[in-house]
This record gives sequence, C-alpha cells and structure tokens, in this order.
Amino acid sequence: MKTKHNKKDGELKTEEPIGVYELLPRFVDDLPRADKHNIMPDVRREFEYNGRRYVLTIISANPIKRGVNDLPNDPRSLYPGPDEERLEIILRKLAVPGNINFDPEDDELYFSLPEIAREYARLFEGPELTGERIDRTLTVLFDSRYIIERGGKEFYFAPFQKVECYEREGELYYLVVFTSLFFNRGNFFDRIFEEIESKKRSRS
Repeated sequence: MKTKHNKKDGELKTEEPIGVYELLPRFVDDLPRADKHNIMPDVRREFEYNGRRYVLTIISANPIKRGVNDLPNDPRSLYPGPDEERLEIILRKLAVPGNINFDPEDDELYFSLPEIAREYARLFEGPELTGERIDRTLTVLFDSRYIIERGGKEFYFAPFQKVECYEREGELYYLVVFTSLFFNRGNFFDRIFEEIESKKRSRS
C-alpha cells in the first residue's frame, strides 16, 4: 500500500554512543523563499562540534518532489521541519535494544499506527497523529538529504534507507530501515572525514 522507498546504505557502522547527528541543525522552522524560477533553495547552516567547524546543507527536495516549475501545494514537504523532528524523537525511543520490533543487526524498526500515535500523544500536544499525517512525515524524512562540510571536504548523506507502509488485518503497520548515520555512534564524522582524507592521499 501507499509508500515504499529503498535506498542503498553506504554508511559506516560503529558501536559508540550517539554523537553529532542529533546535534545537527537539520530541521527547518522558517521556510526560505523560492527563487525567480520557483525553486526552493537549499539551506546552509554552520555549527561546531568537538571544537571543529562544520557547515550543514539541507538539500531541498525539489528534484524529488516535482518538475522545475511545479511548486507543491505545501513547500513544507521539501524540508524536514517540526513534525519530522517530533517523529524522529519517537523513532529513536522505539529503536532500542530490548524492543522486540527493533532489529539492531539490520537497523530495522516495525511499528503500528496506534503504537506510534500513543507515544506521540504522550510526548507532544497538538493534533492526533493520523495515518495520512505519518505517511507525509515519513516521506519527508526519507526524502531528506544533507551535505556536511569540514575543512573544504564534504560528505553527502541521508538518514533513512527504506520506509514502507502496509496493511495487515485492517491495521496500518510501518517498516523503517535506518542508515547507520541515524545512530551516529561517537566520532562517526571524524572517521568519515579521515577516510576521505586517506583516499585523497592514496590518489596523490
């Protein structure tokens, strides 16, 4: 039914505690303006982590969502925003060892609509989390793409590998497969940039 997306997971896996991913300023509260061609721009933000300066680019989903001159009814769907931030918080709470619906080997999480709606109502105020709303929010999260730069080098990434919604015995269920970046354990970005630098040296 509804949505099914797949994406290759090219991220590294480590075993350290959660690190910089949660600190990334990756959610857009105030939408930028479209340019003269009706294209919503990427959003760039600077931040520091462990004393080092990074630049994060939140890539607009223009090429994924639409043709060049076909701005969607809700430009919010082109960037992860407040709804996506809240849903990520819930997914992280559910994606823990001990939850029988989470497979830590493959970073896969299964959940039903009532399960995640209850958790949403417990943590946040506002409208009920409906099936339509969670479909939209998961799609935005899946479409989210980022570039992180440090010292003139950059790394392109996406936190979600697969999002699937299906119906079983009249009830909605979801499967989310995270890329390893979502759990960004410890010095993940240091390792990524060290690998980039190492490859650069080996080619020179």
